[in-house]
Amino acid sequence: MNMMNKGVPWIIFAVALGFGGLATWCSWPREADGRPPSATHSPSTPPSIARLRVATHPTILGAPVTIAQDLPFYKDQSLDVEISYVASTKYSLPALVGGSVDMVLGSIAAGNFNILAEAGNVRIVADGGRVLPRLIIRRDLWGKNGIQSLAWLKGKRVRTTREGGPSHFALLKLLREAGLSQGSLKPIPIEGEQETLAALERHDLDAALMNEPEASTAIDLGVGVAYEGPEAKRAFPPSGQEWMLLYANAHMIERPDILRRFLGAYLKAVAAYNRASRNRNRNDPEVEAVINSISKYTKTPRDVVLKALWPTVPDDGTPDIAAISDMQKTYADLGLATERLDIGQALDLRFLK
Repeated sequence: MNMMNKGVPWIIFAVALGFGGLATWCSWPREADGRPPSATHSPSTPPSIARLRVATHPTILGAPVTIAQDLPFYKDQSLDVEISYVASTKYSLPALVGGSVDMVLGSIAAGNFNILAEAGNVRIVADGGRVLPRLIIRRDLWGKNGIQSLAWLKGKRVRTTREGGPSHFALLKLLREAGLSQGSLKPIPIEGEQETLAALERHDLDAALMNEPEASTAIDLGVGVAYEGPEAKRAFPPSGQEWMLLYANAHMIERPDILRRFLGAYLKAVAAYNRASRNRNRNDPEVEAVINSISKYTKTPRDVVLKALWPTVPDDGTPDIAAISDMQKTYADLGLATERLDIGQALDLRFLK
């Protein structure tokens, strides 16, 4: 995609961000003339343009960050934002800590808790997205009467992502509802969504938790069927499992005017995204712009985007703190979150106001 291909090692990402523009970007955000940005500006005078680097997710989970570029809410806030699409936060969050990017929309993972606890200079500044995880089962295995219980998964080849990620957390919750454990499965480790889709097509997998739009692509191609049994409804709240957060480094926190402008544009994009999600079949210019934005950056046909189960983002951008704490406890119990993060200290939501 834009600056990152899925699965590219961290070192390549670092080189691309570093050597590609070190002299220009190393001290961002800055004013257009190179001066450090002022904290305030006259109400009658537009603020000087501030340049930011933002890393986001290449699935629908990253939609508001890109929608704010396309509609164009960043421009309205005098922001020049360069977006990179990064398949995993294990690459983008270290870049945030090191200052190569200014903001990251990334997942809630065990490794991220460890990085935040160790670095001490990264803050969670907004919600990034909540998902109702979609378990896709190969259509040829679905049978005439469908699959009535997740107990069917016992002994099946099921995609597993890296331990400690939100997909791993979701799978554990589903298995718990079915009275199973990960040891009940034949785990097939696959990171990328496109790779998962290909494995289902080759019959190398029996089932997989998938993100959108790839989950709907699997359904649209006739490769899989979405399991919507009672276990999923018990495991996750109607608004979805907390999945993504918006992170900022100390460099941004120290520039409150610019961070507020960014979050103002982001929340306008969230509102537009949520309106489009509710009214996606309405003939409306804003809805069309949102759908076209998602289709463009995810490289997914428009009709598949329309059918997809879109993640939700709260209009006010406030994360579900209890859910984040629950995820950290689960990761800690598994021995994956080895550094204890004070969630309260890591949150800085004052810029949403």
